[in-house]
Amino acid sequence: MNQLKLPTDFSTPIAPHDFCDPTFDNEIPYAGSLKTIYILLSTPRSGSTLFCEKVYQQTGLVIHEYLQSFQYLPFLAHRFNVVRETTKNGKHHRIISLKCYLQALVAARAQQGVLGINCHISHIIYLRALVNEAKRLYPDVQIEQDYLYRRDQYRQAASYAIAREKKIWSQLKATDPDQLSRKSLLKLKIQAAQLLRKLRQQHQIITSGMLELKESTPINSSYCYEDIIIQGCNDNVIAAIIDRLDISKSSPKLQLEKQLAVQATDTNILIAHAIRQHGGIYLALGLILNVLEKLGRISKKAGLTSSQKTKPIPYFLEIEVAP
Repeated sequence: MNQLKLPTDFSTPIAPHDFCDPTFDNEIPYAGSLKTIYILLSTPRSGSTLFCEKVYQQTGLVIHEYLQSFQYLPFLAHRFNVVRETTKNGKHHRIISLKCYLQALVAARAQQGVLGINCHISHIIYLRALVNEAKRLYPDVQIEQDYLYRRDQYRQAASYAIAREKKIWSQLKATDPDQLSRKSLLKLKIQAAQLLRKLRQQHQIITSGMLELKESTPINSSYCYEDIIIQGCNDNVIAAIIDRLDISKSSPKLQLEKQLAVQATDTNILIAHAIRQHGGIYLALGLILNVLEKLGRISKKAGLTSSQKTKPIPYFLEIEVAP
């Protein structure tokens, strides 16, 4: 057995409309064999949740970030009762069995033999382990991969910065952040410039084929957010996906009364314009501030006693190693 330590951050609340909610589970647990794992590769704030909502509305298939370690993976693992408590060297640990987690996901979320996963680059290490486990449990399982990207990466980076600062990753109504001070707005611009560089790197990695999974087909199709979501050309795209996955159209368990909102705010537009015009300047400011913040953290740590330092209980993903 191998164990991967999961980076977690439970400071971000999970909204009631989130696909993690138990109301999106199958009413009757799926008990058949897993035929296909559909992987939607995406980057943060690319519109993947909106895309997955469109698929859900036509098929009932819940494609979600099941391998996002910060909140979703441990949250669902607890809900599926696949977390065990253990003590090692006097320290409390929580262990999630990947095998049990996958089996629980299939029972709760698979539709007509298909399990859908929305996967960011930071989830890839867990995705590879899950695919290997799936091939052991379901030898005939097929892997299908698509990629959703955003053409306007400036707006994407601005959205990323705002969502991370507000700790709100999806909402039913588009709202601007509260009135921002000049300092707060500057902070968002710096973050957006840094995130823009990160998003460009991730896009390059995905499109270069470096993330292709062994024994699986390469990325089948690449979809542009602006084309299929903003311009409303999603029906043909989703119809093609449904046909490829060999699943029939069906009504979802829940008819969504309110659809997710696009973060089209004045603040987003302002930040995107700023980093488009002066991205290099904001990157330089970010480097300077990072150095100052690190020096500040060092001085604060020096004044803390060991009793004042509290650490959350760590989570580990337990992975069976093939013989």
